[in-house]
Amino acid sequence: MPAWMLYGFAVFSMFFGSGNLVFPMSIGVGCANPWISILGLSFSAILVPMFGLIGVVLSRESLEHYLKPLGQKTAFALIAMMLLLLGPLGVLPRSLIVASGGVSLLFAQIPTSLIALMMVFLGYFLALSKNMVRLIGQYFTPLILLGILGIVLGALFLPLQINHAQQGSFWDALKTGYQTMDLIAALVFARALSSAFLKQFPKSARVEMMRAIVFGFFCLLCVYAFMVLVSSHLSDQLQFVAPEKRIVFIADLVMGDYARIISCFVIAAACMTTFAVLLREFIQFFAPFFPNWSLSQLAFVVCVLSYMGSFIGFDQLASAIGLILQLAYPALIVFILLKFLRLKQHWIYAWVFYGCIFFNVGLELVKLN
Repeated sequence: MPAWMLYGFAVFSMFFGSGNLVFPMSIGVGCANPWISILGLSFSAILVPMFGLIGVVLSRESLEHYLKPLGQKTAFALIAMMLLLLGPLGVLPRSLIVASGGVSLLFAQIPTSLIALMMVFLGYFLALSKNMVRLIGQYFTPLILLGILGIVLGALFLPLQINHAQQGSFWDALKTGYQTMDLIAALVFARALSSAFLKQFPKSARVEMMRAIVFGFFCLLCVYAFMVLVSSHLSDQLQFVAPEKRIVFIADLVMGDYARIISCFVIAAACMTTFAVLLREFIQFFAPFFPNWSLSQLAFVVCVLSYMGSFIGFDQLASAIGLILQLAYPALIVFILLKFLRLKQHWIYAWVFYGCIFFNVGLELVKLN
């Protein structure tokens, strides 16, 4: 297997986590036209994150420097907010919730709290591994892809159900795509991917980076599209199933007795790879503020906070995160697109970014009144 493809698999697996197992299916269940919804999801969860990741990685700038046009304090606050959302206040506990829920279907006699604790230990040791990116791409991703594609392709051959959804559009899918937080993850993951690429491809880093990133997002697009189509195909049966359990429900329909083993592994592996990468990026960013702490000590504290946050529940976490993303995500999308155009008038970035923030705040206030 070419090295760029191996790292492309790593890109896929780093992005394909807890929310990515849930939100594409939520879009499919509620959409009247799955192809239009796939287009909306592709914009917010594929195209813009890919531009953001390419922009940061190929510029070889730090994320702080990439966001510098917004002002130094704003850049720092924005990075801290993104890491907290991806970290112990959002995606890390969400990953534990989804992973423990999936594994508990295979080991029903073990309490979900104990399963979540085991997942924490797995993510902790993977995050501190020196070859984390390569391990993810070489071992985790191919099996995750095979499991997911086996489930969704099998589901397409199930008896057709009538989709009674009357709503769901390009814009609904685009906004739901915010919840995957792929754009925020792209900015945060850029450092880990850039260092891994430069280590593997010291002479032809730019070309191999582009190949790997595009290939990884293409895999992500294929899986998202399949998941939307399958959930739309089975929408009447899935609408009463908890969002985080829909992939297991479909696996049961497709593979019967073997479904729980496969779906259990897919869910656990997908959540843990994302957990490990986010944990590493979180502790590396905040490590300078805790000079007396080692990375392992800081990682332990973050794992404890994430474990405690996993008791909140998936829907509650998604609602809290969703409100913040509704305000900040569109502004971040516009900023990434402007950066990709490489405008020389740096003042435009800040004016447009803050304008989007104030506009979204105004819309929310109008809705409340």
